[in-house]
Amino acid sequence: MPVAPVTNTRPRATALAQIDASLTAIGKLARSRRAAELRQRRSRVHLPDTTISALAAVYRHGPMRIGEVATYMDLDASRASKEIRRLVDEGYVIQQTDPNERRASSLTVTTKGRRTFERYRAAADALVQETFAPWTDADLAQAAAMLQRIAAAFIIDDGPDG
Repeated sequence: MPVAPVTNTRPRATALAQIDASLTAIGKLARSRRAAELRQRRSRVHLPDTTISALAAVYRHGPMRIGEVATYMDLDASRASKEIRRLVDEGYVIQQTDPNERRASSLTVTTKGRRTFERYRAAADALVQETFAPWTDADLAQAAAMLQRIAAAFIIDDGPDG
């Protein structure tokens, strides 16, 4: 009976623990109040991150329905609806009856919403550029490739429509 080769699992366990700690730190930083305030100050867009996320969904994928926004944001429909209501009330998004299904509504970004999101995105992108300014192009390419690989490893396939 063959014997399984003995492997040293300690370096692997250490690396996995370091990866977990780094992902946790990155997540905390990205969701921190300080980071949100910095993005808001730089962009002059004073909307909560969840509202910005809803605006991003409609900007990038609209016209769309509230349920689709909820799915994009990974929120329940009532929470997404609250964010959409804020966007509609403040003129960032228009909500109209869906011509294909009268009982549903369609969300479309307005000119104000488009300009606001683009200003927010430009400020966020500038912060990333500043953070990584000292990095070489090779280091950036390697980090981008590894982060894409990590993100892909965490994607959960929920069936044929995944």
